[in-house]
Amino acid sequence: METIFGTPGHATIFAYLFFFASLLVGCSGSIWVKKHAKCTQDIYNSANSFNLMLVSFETIFFLVASIVASIVRNTGAPFVWDTPTIVCAAIRAVSYVLGMLGYLMAVRHGPLLLTTIICRAGLAIPILLSAVIWPDSNKVRWYMAIGMALLFLALFLFNKKEGNGQPLSKTTPAFWFWAITGAVGNGMEGFSVKLLENWTRGSSASGASSLENCLFYASILQVIVFAIVLFRYPPQKTGIDEDGVALPGKGRPSFKKFLPVSLIGCGWIVCYAITNATSFYTSSLTIAYLPVVFYFMANTGFSILFSFIIARFIFREKLRPMQYVGCVIAVIALILLNDWASVLA
Repeated sequence: METIFGTPGHATIFAYLFFFASLLVGCSGSIWVKKHAKCTQDIYNSANSFNLMLVSFETIFFLVASIVASIVRNTGAPFVWDTPTIVCAAIRAVSYVLGMLGYLMAVRHGPLLLTTIICRAGLAIPILLSAVIWPDSNKVRWYMAIGMALLFLALFLFNKKEGNGQPLSKTTPAFWFWAITGAVGNGMEGFSVKLLENWTRGSSASGASSLENCLFYASILQVIVFAIVLFRYPPQKTGIDEDGVALPGKGRPSFKKFLPVSLIGCGWIVCYAITNATSFYTSSLTIAYLPVVFYFMANTGFSILFSFIIARFIFREKLRPMQYVGCVIAVIALILLNDWASVLA
């Protein structure tokens, strides 16, 4: 890897391009999510079947990745059971579930805009933890802090309602609990990969399939959790209200009824699972080489920019003036997030 990506903390231009390409693949998944949403518009709790099928297909993806990685690296056994891999897999699984459930529950109890901003703010967690645990290689400079602040401002402007938009609903203790839970889960999910990279650096496990195995084991745990959630809150066809949102379900449907409903739009879920897993896996390969501030915050910034391009030129959505301003601010923020002091030294 070092012959292509550079050395840890000092990436080559190819590492940056590889990272950007990974994010682009991930953002393209919004196309498949939109397709799935159209198929399940009249289905209540469709997100539960979506989550289960998503992590199920990602489990298969990371299983194949583990086997292929062991063959390419000639490590012998495709699976490792060392402590770092198991611990980081558990952290990622718990974080993923908390991030997903926290976001969904916060949206139920409060405003979408505030929920999105709080959950995205969780990406500051791995940056702060990295700066505290590994201060020598993860310095947060003053212009990086400004870049982080501008990026969250851009996110706010990108989601800001204008004109006759509905006023933000009141927040409750339940909202803050779930929103903060989503933020912590979102941040710790990324930190689990950074922790694994630092934990296995220089050890015999670094050449094995630690990353692939970590993601594979985590996916298995996620499948178990989302399977329980699905059978606790099964999807059912209920029709839609005047805003095009599925109406709440009435009673629990029988297994015969909710099984076929759960499979509606599964083809789009497969497409999303492939793009989502590919994006997370390939971007994680570069985490050791890119500055930690840039790595995590760029996940937010470039997601905004790529989503902007997809919405504008593929779905032909009309964008508000504040969204254009937000994209300009995001570009400035991403420039500031780079470790210029190290680059120009």
